[in-house]
Amino acid sequence: MTFVELSLMAFRNDPLPRFVKLHEMAAYFGLQNIYWSYEHRFISKDQAAKRKKELQYRFEDEVKKYEDSLKDHQYIDQIRVALGGQFKAVKKSGCPVCRRLIEILDGRNLSEGQDS
Repeated sequence: MTFVELSLMAFRNDPLPRFVKLHEMAAYFGLQNIYWSYEHRFISKDQAAKRKKELQYRFEDEVKKYEDSLKDHQYIDQIRVALGGQFKAVKKSGCPVCRRLIEILDGRNLSEGQDS
């Protein structure tokens, strides 16, 4: 969801869809608060515009962080898939050191026998 879409929904007081990301929900409620505060004359038009601009900046920053995190997870999954076949071959080899290395790389038994 874009900031403009969230802004329009908050302005019209439309309900949020059931499954939204946390940064989308925070922006929506922040926008509702800005609109309510302006409507009830707790803040001026300039203050409302300034707050909305700041909220948009933070929202776009969170979107970028979310997308970067998603790319990182996808990359790690690709590596895991690529190494999967090799892990099987090393396990079959019977080498105990190799097996331990695979367990560490695979994320199992990390605390056992770890050197600092």
